[in-house]
Amino acid sequence: MSMIMFYVTFPNREEADAVSKAIVTAKLAACANVHSIGSHYHWQEQLQNDDEWVAIIKTSHANKGKVESKLEELHSYEVPCILHWEFQCNFAYEKWLRSNIVE
Repeated sequence: MSMIMFYVTFPNREEADAVSKAIVTAKLAACANVHSIGSHYHWQEQLQNDDEWVAIIKTSHANKGKVESKLEELHSYEVPCILHWEFQCNFAYEKWLRSNIVE
């Protein structure tokens, strides 16, 4: 069976950690990985080059809408990057993911 993975960028480590921790603590997702990244993008008609942080958040199909709503509620960006896609994983890892999520 498949699961859902979110990819979300944040302006700093503190916000990425706080939002990820809130979602995992609420058991909306089983885990989140936080990494630093360099980002290039247009904003207000100017090319931006920033250091950002990305959270990769793993959850179930049933919690996709709840996680997205919580991300939109807690995120500080005017237009946050909230991407999600379906993924498959090995049976043991999926079992662990599901055991740490409340749907």
